[in-house]
Amino acid sequence: MIHPHQLRIVAATLAATALVTAAGCTNTRPGDPPSTPPANKYGDGGHISSALTPPGFFGPAPWVQPSNINSSNCIDPVDTSVGPTGLTVTAVDTWDETGNGAVGTVYVQDTISPTPLYGAMPIFDPTFSPPDLKVLPGNLVDVQEGVYEEYVGPSDFGGCNRFCECETLPQLAGALKFDFDGTVPEPVTIGPNDLGTYANARPYMGMLVTVKGVTIQANGSPSDGRYTAKVDLVGSFVGSTWDIDDELWDVPHLMPLSAGQTFVSVTGIVTYFGTVNLAPRSAADFKTAEDAADAGDGGP
Repeated sequence: MIHPHQLRIVAATLAATALVTAAGCTNTRPGDPPSTPPANKYGDGGHISSALTPPGFFGPAPWVQPSNINSSNCIDPVDTSVGPTGLTVTAVDTWDETGNGAVGTVYVQDTISPTPLYGAMPIFDPTFSPPDLKVLPGNLVDVQEGVYEEYVGPSDFGGCNRFCECETLPQLAGALKFDFDGTVPEPVTIGPNDLGTYANARPYMGMLVTVKGVTIQANGSPSDGRYTAKVDLVGSFVGSTWDIDDELWDVPHLMPLSAGQTFVSVTGIVTYFGTVNLAPRSAADFKTAEDAADAGDGGP
């Protein structure tokens, strides 16, 4: 025989269970359709890193011709309609280094891959949905009505008909739609020689990286409206180079660079415009030996 006190306990337990069940549902009214979360919260519109994890569209550039200095009769891929989803914003260009309105580029990379080689890209002059949307680093976004292109460069670039040797800049265009707040991913760690050639740098283009063991080759100086400082490379890469520049932050005034200066590491976005560049975002992206010692980090 069940004691009345036990019946009260059973009734209370059933009532509590019903409340928990109701609280866990988003639609509990009769006649409402069931609410289920999306199978992939990052979206199913494909991703940038097609070379490693299809579907997607970005990979090596077999059209590059090192012997074709003037870029005559290059064969480039056609523009492609794309809609990548679940991209993390790593940087937003708000620094007008040229004084001519050179701002607005949004840098994004795949969120789904732990090492997203060929998984990042700039979005040049994006539009926004809604139009007043302001994206920030760490936001996850989708690209709507997107276009992937390999920009060939301006005519008469450094004596070439476009970027020399048929090199191209991979980039996206389209409208950005906000998904949800996330976090900026940890930079991918590489060495100076990883950016020493176009082919070596292409897997990291548009990506947030930390370059270990950086030595400045020559004093930083203005170049085509931008400040750049060349970086020393080693071994078989001597003679090749890449630049640290001020695309995203006021490097010349807040972190002037001089020949022989060394850093345990420099972090930034890998960019390209006829040469491979690294664009730091703030002073915190430059780590000296003293910084490493203060942090108890032995460096590279």
